[in-house]
Amino acid sequence: MVLRCKVAQVAMRRMTCRSALIPNALGALTARQKSVAAAIENSNEADATTSLLVAALLTAGAGSWWWLRRSEATPMKRRAAFDIGSGATKLMIADVRGTTVANELFGQEMPVSFAIDWKQSSDGKLSCQIQEKGLDVLRGFLKKCDELKVPADARSAIATEVFRKAANGGEYLSKVRDLGIPVKVLTQEEEAAVGFMTGVALQDGPANEVVCWDSGGASFQITSQSPEGGLQRYLGELGTGVVTHLLVDSVQGKNFAAGQMPNPVKKEDADRLVQELKRKMPDAPEWLRGSRVTALGGPNSMFVVTSQALGQTIYGPSDVRRALTATLGLEDSKLAAMPFCQGENREPPAYVVPKI
Repeated sequence: MVLRCKVAQVAMRRMTCRSALIPNALGALTARQKSVAAAIENSNEADATTSLLVAALLTAGAGSWWWLRRSEATPMKRRAAFDIGSGATKLMIADVRGTTVANELFGQEMPVSFAIDWKQSSDGKLSCQIQEKGLDVLRGFLKKCDELKVPADARSAIATEVFRKAANGGEYLSKVRDLGIPVKVLTQEEEAAVGFMTGVALQDGPANEVVCWDSGGASFQITSQSPEGGLQRYLGELGTGVVTHLLVDSVQGKNFAAGQMPNPVKKEDADRLVQELKRKMPDAPEWLRGSRVTALGGPNSMFVVTSQALGQTIYGPSDVRRALTATLGLEDSKLAAMPFCQGENREPPAYVVPKI
């Protein structure tokens, strides 16, 4: 399978949303997918790192998470949306009129490595430490909500893969609800649908030419429009946490649960990891072969890490191999000085090789 990847977002902040492209892809979506698509469609500006946030933002405080009120007479309302992901927790606060984001007031992403923690556990549970870190981030975000006077009934959250898998993922989300934040756990199919609509918004071209790739801490989704107008998906349970665990335990023979990390990674270990990933991934569908994809991710995503390693936003397999080779055999201290580890709220260099 040969893919050529275009990174849709490299900077941490905003990118113009080409909402005019969205209606072409709406026809065959389910009612729930349409509500998410409508949220993104009507965003004047969208940050690709917060694609899921836009959907939550426009439905915050509207009763059911998926129910989207449409009314020309809807007054302006300040809303806050939280994206509790497998590798980061994000917040967007904006003034919303009906289904339009009129003014984005605040947006921030904070690394919280739930997937890494889950894979380091011996019982399949999230540790008390990572839960408290996540709750601390949310408490800080709630202070920002109070500061910007977001009504309590206009705050909403979505959560993704690791909370479907961790034995106590539901318990953590109960603690989130105890903070006063309603939260909905998305299925992987729902994540794929939202990612696709974001890819359509960010890609120059009709919806039926878009192939969108979204990858996080514990899973990935590659999605496109089928010839019949529906969505076709290539899904996998591989992400930063899962791949780091595989590298450390299965390839290097170390103990990830004991806190051992992979660097420096030998070339032969990287080659073995690639073979293990190929073995674990489902066979690629025909529609994906040879495609050019739009990759979505925040500053710590594998797409941005690779992009910054290369110094380019469009790359193919040979470029990725070159980026990987440049990171092999290096200690954390060497990797920490490279562009993909620079700036605020970047993840540790231990995860660079697994991401690339």
